[in-house]
Formats: sequence, C-alpha cells, structure tokens
Amino acid sequence: METELINFLATLTKLEAEYLLEIFDATLLTVYIWLASFFSSLIIVLVLFITSYKFKGLGMVYERVFQLIKSIPFLLLTLSAYYGFSYSCPQLFSNMNEYLFGYIILTIYGVAHMAISHQDMREKIVRANNAALSLGMGTYVRLYRIILPLVLHQNWWVFYNEAIFLFKNIAILSVIAIPELVATAKHIVNDTYLAINTYVTIAIICLFLVASMKGAFIVLHKLLFKH
Repeated sequence: METELINFLATLTKLEAEYLLEIFDATLLTVYIWLASFFSSLIIVLVLFITSYKFKGLGMVYERVFQLIKSIPFLLLTLSAYYGFSYSCPQLFSNMNEYLFGYIILTIYGVAHMAISHQDMREKIVRANNAALSLGMGTYVRLYRIILPLVLHQNWWVFYNEAIFLFKNIAILSVIAIPELVATAKHIVNDTYLAINTYVTIAIICLFLVASMKGAFIVLHKLLFKH
C-alpha cells in the first residue's frame, strides 16, 4: 500500500520516490519542531500570564527581556545564538544536535512574541482576580475557573495566529543545517532541476498543515467553550 502510494505520487509530481521520501521525512521533522515549540511556548506564556498578577516585579523583568528578544530578527537571533553558543560552550554544544537547538531557539522566540503581543492580558487577569477575591473564591477556584478560561477564551484565535507565525519561522532554521521542508526543497531542486514540481508539492503540504491546524483549533474551541 505504501509503495503504491509513493509510486502514485511520483507519477503525479514527476519526482522520484527517493525525493518524495525525503519530503515526507522533512514534513515529519517540520511538524515535530512546530508542534513542540508551539505547545512549549503556549504553556510557558500561560504560566507567565497566570503568575504575573502575583509577582509584578517578575512581570516587569520578563517583559524587558522579551521585548529585547522580539526586537531582534529571528534569522539574526538564530545565527547569533548558534555560533555564540558553539564558541562559548563548545563541549556542551557538541552534545546538543541541531534539532534540539532549533526547537529551543524557536520556543524562546515564540514565548517572547506571544508574551509581548498580549501585554494587556495581565490587566484583565488582575481585574478578574480582584473580582473573584471580592466574592471570596479560593486560589484553586480563581485559577482554574476564572483566570485560565479567561486567558484561553479571549486569546484562542490569537494563539492560532502565533502557531502560524512559528510555522513560517521554521524555514529560517535551515541556516543551521536543519533539513525542514524549504531546505529539502532546495536540495531536491539542485539535484533534479524540477523547481515548479518540487515547490508546488511543498506548497500543497504547507497548505494542508496550516488547514489541519486551523481545523484542530476549531474542534478544540467547540469542545472547550461550549457555552
């Protein structure tokens, strides 16, 4: 079944089976890095949102740090971190592969972008927390019944936009030898000179991934926010 599918796609795209397998592996790698960095960024940002109303000083510190990170273009940040880390900590860097490094740098940039883009959420959390306190609600009830639903409900589609933002930035990771979709497409074009076939295939895959992410967000939104 798998062989027949590969042969069918090879006939359809005019690409050899080995190149289609390369694209398949690159797609899996791209999806792994994308989902891992997005959910890691989302969890970290939610923790920062929820805790920042208690520790105002900490909130000011991470705002300054994230503003600095966000002001740096992702390409420059990736190259600076990659070569700076390789020269400053060569032994530790040698034990870390490019995939893990790409995941870490993409997660840091995603956290910075999410946190700075939604600074007004802290004020809403403070107001909701004060209102819940005035009603005598405990910490657990305030956190899981008021604050967390507020953050998720009001930022649901904003988080979807952040997921697409991270997906676009994955292509930049090719500069540190991570064979994601765009880097794989360039390699195949260099070998086959079938630029249109290759890039159209990659474009269809990217469209499918983005559409799948949107569909997942729609389904989860209906399940989590029924009322």
